[in-house]
Amino acid sequence: MRARAGHIFRVDTLGLERTVPYERALMIQRVVGLLALMALGSLSAAGSPLSAQATPQVTPADSAAVLFEAAADFDGRGESDVAVALYRLIIRRFPDTPSAAAAQDRLDQWGITRSGSSGRTELQVWGALYGLWLGVAIPGMAEADGPEAYGAGLLLGGPAGFMVGRAAARGRPLSLGQARAITWGGTWGTWQGLGWAMALDLGGGEECFDDVCFEEDESARAVFGSMIAGGLTGILVGNVLSKRDITDGLATSVNLGSLWGTWFGLAGGILADLEGDGLWVSTLIGGNVGLLASAYAARHWRPSRSRARLVSIAGLIGGVGGAGIDLLIQPDDDKALVGIPL
Repeated sequence: MRARAGHIFRVDTLGLERTVPYERALMIQRVVGLLALMALGSLSAAGSPLSAQATPQVTPADSAAVLFEAAADFDGRGESDVAVALYRLIIRRFPDTPSAAAAQDRLDQWGITRSGSSGRTELQVWGALYGLWLGVAIPGMAEADGPEAYGAGLLLGGPAGFMVGRAAARGRPLSLGQARAITWGGTWGTWQGLGWAMALDLGGGEECFDDVCFEEDESARAVFGSMIAGGLTGILVGNVLSKRDITDGLATSVNLGSLWGTWFGLAGGILADLEGDGLWVSTLIGGNVGLLASAYAARHWRPSRSRARLVSIAGLIGGVGGAGIDLLIQPDDDKALVGIPL
């Protein structure tokens, strides 16, 4: 981080993606520099018996206390996002210190009064919606005939999903980016479960009776089961990924990138004259490529949430403009109909 008086600087330290004035950037730099010196001193003390006797070793509790004091100072001056990042760093790097317990208490309080700065609300709301979905999907997988099973599923699914999301959010502090790693993992896994069930004709296939063969559609049991399995797998993967420092910009980039990849896969399949199962495969693979590519690019580009959305809306405006051209010229060829918005 370079600093000159009167200039604004970009600070990527501690996972923050924002511009701050010089004085605030300097304070962040000093905190991180102090941590580096502490770590260096600890390594020197560990490597040299003489220095270990001459110099008292800095303990993790001391380092955590310095960070906690800096976080409290940022909070007192209204820089709550910087304070949250420091509290999260204390909990992650020094979990067994008194400062980590105090930081956790502070974040728990903010989860109620400043829910916008954490992913708690995001996870609870999505958990309720996913619970409602399971309330319909589980009876569907069981091929329930009467409406009673679906009614019971809706009554129980929403509250159960909300409580599970609430319990998960209370277990540790979550940023919006970390929460969206879980919620988008569940959503994307559900979509992938549906798509691959259709592409692979799960529960269906060719049936022959007395030398007469016909294609049987996918069974509801297989489709619902695949969607449930995909969603739960996505939640587990997202939960593992959420233990990393995922910014809002990274999460937004991955969400939008996977949607754009799905569209490109669908459009590319149509241009390649794919139909049926082949078109499903093209669409699904395109979405997964978009997800992975956007995750890789965002790790290096480090966009903010606003910038990622601006890039996406620019593409959307172009696509809608292409659809407008389709309406004006009304091409007869399906490839031209898809290719112009593409």
